Amino acid sequence: MKNIKYLTVLFLLVIGCTKAFAQAGVKLGMDMIQYKQISVKNAQGKTFNLSTAARLQQAFGKAKVVKQADEVLGGYSYKYRYDGLKAYFHDDHVQDLTITGKAYQLVLGKHSYRVGDDSKVLRTQFPVSYKAGLADAKVQRHLVMGIAVGKVVTDAFVTISCDANGRITEMSVSENNN
Repeated sequence: MKNIKYLTVLFLLVIGCTKAFAQAGVKLGMDMIQYKQISVKNAQGKTFNLSTAARLQQAFGKAKVVKQADEVLGGYSYKYRYDGLKAYFHDDHVQDLTITGKAYQLVLGKHSYRVGDDSKVLRTQFPVSYKAGLADAKVQRHLVMGIAVGKVVTDAFVTISCDANGRITEMSVSENNN
């Protein structure tokens, strides 16, 4: 009989934790976006879906590549640089991608964003993140969304930075490797 009580409590705890993780984005003051809904598009309409370095160059052409020691992950990472876009790869997996130029768009779901856009366009798609980070652009100028894979909340984030006038200055997709 005791075992049934313990199993029931354990079952309810697991259910509660699963629901809490599914709602973690809202509780943490940020919206969530599915990993598969994130991509980058260049001025020629070519798309990179956050996969391998080979696919990045297939989509955007040859990049300037720098090999560097990776103190956090060990081994080496490779920085691929274009005018207005840089991407870091470790073990041929994208770790960080940053857009700083108008020739690239960050596509989040059905919407795309460019450097120079007014941050107010983010308000309707990401209301929780907007309220937490951009509602008062004089105080904080970063909008952060968590990235999920299905119902699993990951340690990856989309960050959109803005200037004092509310214009997008930089957009990045990053994994937390700490």
